[in-house]
Amino acid sequence: MPEAFRGESYRRVPEMRHSSSGFESWQGRGREVVMKQKKGNRGIFAAAGIAAAICAVLVTVLIVTGRGTDQKLSDLLALGEKYLSELDYEQAIAAYRQAIEIDPRCEDAYLALADIYVAMEDYEAAREVLEEGVSRTGAEALSAQLAQVQESYGAQWQEGKPVEGAEASAGSADADTSLENGADEDGIIYYEDGTYGKTEYDTDGNPVRENIYYEDGTLYRYLIYTYENGVVKVTFYNWDGTLDYWEIREHDADTGREKITRYDENGEPEQVSEYDENGTLRREIRYYSNGDIFENEYDGEGNPVKSVSYRDGGVMTGAQEYDSRGNKLNEYMYDNNGNRWGYEYEYDEEDRRIRETTINSDGSIEKIYIREFDEQGNRVRETTYNGDGSVKEYTIVEYEEGSRDSERAVKSTVYHADGTMDCYIIWQYNENGQVVDGTYYNPDGTIMELPRR
Repeated sequence: MPEAFRGESYRRVPEMRHSSSGFESWQGRGREVVMKQKKGNRGIFAAAGIAAAICAVLVTVLIVTGRGTDQKLSDLLALGEKYLSELDYEQAIAAYRQAIEIDPRCEDAYLALADIYVAMEDYEAAREVLEEGVSRTGAEALSAQLAQVQESYGAQWQEGKPVEGAEASAGSADADTSLENGADEDGIIYYEDGTYGKTEYDTDGNPVRENIYYEDGTLYRYLIYTYENGVVKVTFYNWDGTLDYWEIREHDADTGREKITRYDENGEPEQVSEYDENGTLRREIRYYSNGDIFENEYDGEGNPVKSVSYRDGGVMTGAQEYDSRGNKLNEYMYDNNGNRWGYEYEYDEEDRRIRETTINSDGSIEKIYIREFDEQGNRVRETTYNGDGSVKEYTIVEYEEGSRDSERAVKSTVYHADGTMDCYIIWQYNENGQVVDGTYYNPDGTIMELPRR
């Protein structure tokens, strides 16, 4: 059997689906991969991580909200949707983040941001923005979207880090289905979602066709393998014989490295993936119809090292770097003039994010978040500093007495720099342990009247 089948296949480039409120969800055009639901609620509300910003910004909104503020928020949401329609993800991200700065309870902005990150296959960022939104709004729509992201992509990202072999273990139909990759002696592979694939081989033992069936035996799709000069072409067809996409798999016998190039039904390149001699993905390039390019680099264990995005014409629009443990160290965005702004992160020995710095386009520091944890790993305090190092506010988080679940925070209290209370939040949960709402109170115990969209 040719060595060219050692590498893993990969997900489709996601597509956008429009909804009445902007954009719904993002899903690959290939066979939907069934993932195991991730257990637990790591940071589902991130109460201590952002609650300090919640009350202060919301109080400001209460004071200054008027036609001008509402109009600016609407303009930013419209601008974000415009950039999405143009597939300009980086500019859309910037617009929606500005909207959140104006109204931290704007559900539409959180949902749109999560959709963009899922489209970019940055599931960690999608999860984080939804956790932030749930913490700030308590909205059931955000909780439901967070649960969906965890269910769909949790097997690929454990605590925000890639899980080796997640795609293959999930039973992706796009994955190699040769005997050495899990087929039984009859050449049949059974997938977790109930579908199964049956592979036909030539006299040399090379796969020539694979049929994918639904559980009831109805044909779902089929793959055709052809070979020429050591190169393997795999063509993916829908059940009715219409072409879906195809890929070229090239294997270097001397180095053991493999390169897979995927093309859409029109022959346009969609993605290039390069694997090392151990079958580990080391480099990935995605091409989008609007000319945008996303390039990712990975280390020998499959952990992300660097991600860069380019606009049509090769202009850099964004960049991210990671440490050897898969923790995101920074996240920058660039405008057409090369000006850079974004975020920088630091972690402790337990890989908990303990510092987050917001950097302005002129290189100055806008604000700093410092997080503190107790011995059980509960986030108990977050202090927000201004760019000059002065304290802006801080949040104290209280947990259920005797609880070992670091996510069961029951109260978050926000204080001004001088120690006077700004507000406090009481969190409510559903039967699955997910936060479903948060009630905001003034220092005197009266409920805050918060603007909702």
